[in-house]
Amino acid sequence: MKNFEDELRGLSSNELYDKGVNFIYGCADVQKNYEKALKCFIKAIDFDNARAMEQIGFMYDCGLGVNQDKSAALNWYKRAAEIGDVNLKNYFAYCLEDGDGVEKNIGAAIKWFRKSAKLGNKDAMFELAALIFEHTQNEIETFEWLLKANDDNELAAQACLADIYYSRIHNMPKAFELYKYVVDKGEDRYYTLGAMYLKGQGTEKNLRQAIKYFEKAAQVEISEDDASNYCKWDSMLKIAEIYIGLQDELTALEWLTKRNDGNKIFAMSELAHIYYGDDDFEYEDTSLIDKDKAFKWFRKLYELKDPHGTYYFAEMWESKSKIKALEIYKDGVTFGSERCRERLIQLHS
Repeated sequence: MKNFEDELRGLSSNELYDKGVNFIYGCADVQKNYEKALKCFIKAIDFDNARAMEQIGFMYDCGLGVNQDKSAALNWYKRAAEIGDVNLKNYFAYCLEDGDGVEKNIGAAIKWFRKSAKLGNKDAMFELAALIFEHTQNEIETFEWLLKANDDNELAAQACLADIYYSRIHNMPKAFELYKYVVDKGEDRYYTLGAMYLKGQGTEKNLRQAIKYFEKAAQVEISEDDASNYCKWDSMLKIAEIYIGLQDELTALEWLTKRNDGNKIFAMSELAHIYYGDDDFEYEDTSLIDKDKAFKWFRKLYELKDPHGTYYFAEMWESKSKIKALEIYKDGVTFGSERCRERLIQLHS
């Protein structure tokens, strides 16, 4: 009977790799077997198979059939990266930048990001530009990489340079100057500019200007899976919070309703939670916490038979009157609140 090593003889690099993948993940009706997977990948290395090296690194990374060893994993990732895998070059560069499983070395990180960037990896171009600017202040080379990352779109590259000033260098006056320039030219950095006016970063605090730019961010047409979604919906929240601070609940509620796709009940609930300031909803502006106003809005939600609002209305009653709280929790159960039912059980146990 053939042993397993005999079965591997004569297989090509790709065949060995595919066989190893089947063993490590249990694909193609093959039972998982990490020992056999490792033998396949090691045999594939005779052909300088970078993908096999990456899989061995993954096995050490996760402790699959071997003792978990981040250092050994990185050594395998590095070997694969040296052969030419662009994504692994990037991964190894991030490890060097963060000191993750290897001694932190910014110079070496820049070297590996540059290798990946030269092969066309745009993530590497952005990170390389940021590191060069952070550690050498070479704005010319920084901008050259940002231009390449943005397909020679100069305005988009300037917007990215503003991002570096803002989040990496923390030079707020320079960031504000650049953001104002690119936004006036039509580049979408409305949310960040609104936030800078709101907090007085790099410029004087100006609520009117903050609302103006948050409104622009809220009007940007984007797809549901677009990363800018956060800016769009958070802009509406920021506008609402500004109006709450200005004691204009009606306008705040209008923006929260827009933020909740026209659902006014959800908007009222969000307004109540902004005032309530609990851990379930992490709102940035804790200065708006006002328990009396939260109580008022949760009461309105209770009157509208909203299960979620009813639970919080009852919870706020517990410190005032347990009997009243029990009555409201019971109503919440009839409204369909599972949390009210669970709380009733706890109070009666």
